[in-house]
Amino acid sequence: MFDPVSGYMILGSSKISGYRGVDRLRFEPCLEENEIDETVSFERGDSRIWPHIRSGWKREAYRIFEEDRVESSTDLLLIRDYDVAFRLRRMVEQHIPGSEVLFCKVESLDAAEVSSQGRFIGYDIAYPGGDMYSAVLNGLLFNPHPSLVAQFIECINEHCLFIDINMAIAYITSFRMLVKSEASANFVLYTMIDPE
Repeated sequence: MFDPVSGYMILGSSKISGYRGVDRLRFEPCLEENEIDETVSFERGDSRIWPHIRSGWKREAYRIFEEDRVESSTDLLLIRDYDVAFRLRRMVEQHIPGSEVLFCKVESLDAAEVSSQGRFIGYDIAYPGGDMYSAVLNGLLFNPHPSLVAQFIECINEHCLFIDINMAIAYITSFRMLVKSEASANFVLYTMIDPE
């Protein structure tokens, strides 16, 4: 069972025009070897990334992100406060083209509830962290599966997301049956909301 979590994400532009789901470039702290400050030693139990990044905009942006990160039992990285997320977006917009701040409510498919808050964009179905592989993007838009397209393409909106939660759940059932490599994958529901 997946514990529901919600918060803000900073997402870049998509490889598919119009898609505003989670399977795209996003800003979150990550440790890349060419950016490590070799003078700082790793302390046991310290999961923070920012102290280990050489000085510069990334170090400061990672610090701000990690100080406002939503605590979660998954590797999903979300920001608690909208003002912090918006400030970070301004810091990274020149490095992540077309970036935007979106609010995401992430929950298990079998416990999902209809959203009624904010400017609802739609539902995406993706991995709960990591590369956030989206079944919606990868089954209907990028490498589309003909049977899925025939049955579900009319059910997505201008943001390339589902607007009906029951249709989204019907879609993932069909997706798992038709895309054998993803039959046992752990997918969760992302309710995407535009806070601006």
